[in-house]
Amino acid sequence: MGKHGYRSVGIGKQWHRIAGVPLTAVVMLLGCGQAAMPSPAPPTNAATILPTTPPTARPSATPEPTDTPTPTIAGPHYTLVGLGDSVPGGLKCDAPCQSYVLTYGDLAAAALGLPVAVANLATNDGLKSSALLSRVQTMDSYRDAIATADIITLQIGFNDWQGPCEFQNRATCLPAGLKRVEPNLDAILAEIETLRAAKPTALRVVTYFNGLLGNPLTPTIWSFAARPSDIELFDKEFRLALLDFNAMICRLAKAHHGVCVDIARVFNGPNEDQPAAPGLIDSDSAHALAAGHELIAHTLARAAFSELK
Repeated sequence: MGKHGYRSVGIGKQWHRIAGVPLTAVVMLLGCGQAAMPSPAPPTNAATILPTTPPTARPSATPEPTDTPTPTIAGPHYTLVGLGDSVPGGLKCDAPCQSYVLTYGDLAAAALGLPVAVANLATNDGLKSSALLSRVQTMDSYRDAIATADIITLQIGFNDWQGPCEFQNRATCLPAGLKRVEPNLDAILAEIETLRAAKPTALRVVTYFNGLLGNPLTPTIWSFAARPSDIELFDKEFRLALLDFNAMICRLAKAHHGVCVDIARVFNGPNEDQPAAPGLIDSDSAHALAAGHELIAHTLARAAFSELK
């Protein structure tokens, strides 16, 4: 884990499971710029999680993930593929916590009335948008998974955006990071569209929450003095920069026929200016805890699945 976010130790968990016995659940649409609180009840259609790849020591170069096929189901079903960094990868989410991608698979099965095969290809290796772009363009395991996925979740870019930044250079570094991520995310989404070949696809692109607001470790994480005036200034400027970054994510999601699921609004309030509720985010400011993964999954489910019906 780097000091600002998702630079983490080891290859991410590659979870594979079968989610879903038919249930009758009704979920509401959530588009870009909308947010709704999730249903309070957790999914009841639990399925066995297949063995995962344990974290290993991080080498000097970012390693490629191990090829692992999407699980198969006999009979009618849907397939969900999760793509992204260590938020969907579930870093800091140890059992019984599970990545929101898996819980979303349960909720998708409940809403659609069919089982859902879930392959979470998000990784805990400090993944940047450039590296994910390379994977979706060149790795057969990623390309095959995307080509056969009815539902896709994507959350990527935070490492590139704010990872290189310091308190002293934030005014120029954060806008530069946005410009660095934007063409990569655009190309990832274009590649997903190409691989899906106009087949019905529920593409859900997830924004990022602000775990720095109200976090007593923020001055340590960003290496500045814990003076109230500096904290207030940083909170204001980081919030505005994150608003711009998330707006870019939403704009590209819409341009590529996806739905932007804005989790910042459910974690940080409608104006994205409130600390997240206790227990949602790890103290590192970057990763969701069990309740946070539940919140993201239910927020995703509220986007419904109109593309598949």
